[in-house]
Amino acid sequence: MSNISNLINFKYSNPTIINFGIGKINDIEPLITIKNAKILLIYTPSMEKNGYLKNLLTKLNNFSVYLYNNTTPNPTPETVDLVTKLFRSNNCNFIIGIGGGSTIDLAKSVSILQSHKHSSRKYLYKEHDLSNESCPFIAIPSTSGTGSEVTSWATIWDMKNKKKLSLEKYSMYPTHCIVDPELTYSLPKYQTALTGMDALTQSIEAYWSRNSQEISDIYSLTAIKIILENLEDAYLTNKQNSRVNMSLGSLLGGLAFSNTKTSICHSLSYPMTIYYNIPHGQAVSITLPSFLEWNKDSLNSKLNPLLYAMGTKSIKQSCDKIRNLMKSIGLKINLSELNINKPDIKNIIREGFYNERADNNPKRILKKDAEKLLNEIL
Repeated sequence: MSNISNLINFKYSNPTIINFGIGKINDIEPLITIKNAKILLIYTPSMEKNGYLKNLLTKLNNFSVYLYNNTTPNPTPETVDLVTKLFRSNNCNFIIGIGGGSTIDLAKSVSILQSHKHSSRKYLYKEHDLSNESCPFIAIPSTSGTGSEVTSWATIWDMKNKKKLSLEKYSMYPTHCIVDPELTYSLPKYQTALTGMDALTQSIEAYWSRNSQEISDIYSLTAIKIILENLEDAYLTNKQNSRVNMSLGSLLGGLAFSNTKTSICHSLSYPMTIYYNIPHGQAVSITLPSFLEWNKDSLNSKLNPLLYAMGTKSIKQSCDKIRNLMKSIGLKINLSELNINKPDIKNIIREGFYNERADNNPKRILKKDAEKLLNEIL
């Protein structure tokens, strides 16, 4: 045992306090520790439609609450600046974000930019550095996929310049997250498929990441197993047990990649979203089987635990299982089905091949390799 222990060497950190369980949203009031808090509540429109917003507001009736209805699927710098101005103009000192990953990323961005004097673009394009001065923030996801409730960055989309950008700082970890699976019961089938495949992809990428370690591996392997055992059922039957498990799998995947980050599947997905309007979950998952096959010879001792988590006996079976799952939940497995054709491949590589993400892949991959793999899934 001592010899094995000597081989274990890791660093892991995640300060977000997690509140998980059905009905947990009803316990939000004690989490707001600022007396006479002025809360900016950013929400996804479906939260109002499904009655969750009204219920949440009854739990916050002891506080001043200002509302922002986030109708933007992918937050832009302009939206971030608008909502930051709203936060300041009402002298807010607390943020709650309830909804999908875009809404939580927007709330997360405002939580830090409210203490900065320049526009968001100055920080997104690294013209100025972010300080660590964030305000208290509670993230409440209504999907089972992005993991944004337990990460320290926010994705912002500059559609004018066709750029995917990020803000990142340790203080951007939410103070608390409330993962209440009940909020996902009304999630439409297509969103269930998209967010579920996003969760699976980032969990597998976290596992093969060069930054992975023992703790993140435990999270990612558990997430992979849970998601593969529950996503199709959540999509087809909407059973409560499957929804609860998907919320748990997504959370664990988020805890994994919060420390490892993602890699090549996510990197190449961004131009698919920006240029071809492909939803994020579809864009990241369509390349997952190809890159899993590409990385198989570099997994070494990590191969068998991955196969066990996936319930397969070989990487080929694993790739087939992913493709079959995608087809069963209404997603595409070929780029041509998404109106992406051969001439588009070079643009995707040019705009989406980031060395930072490629270098996080276990097996060295060059632009020409990625281009070849994309052509193979046309």
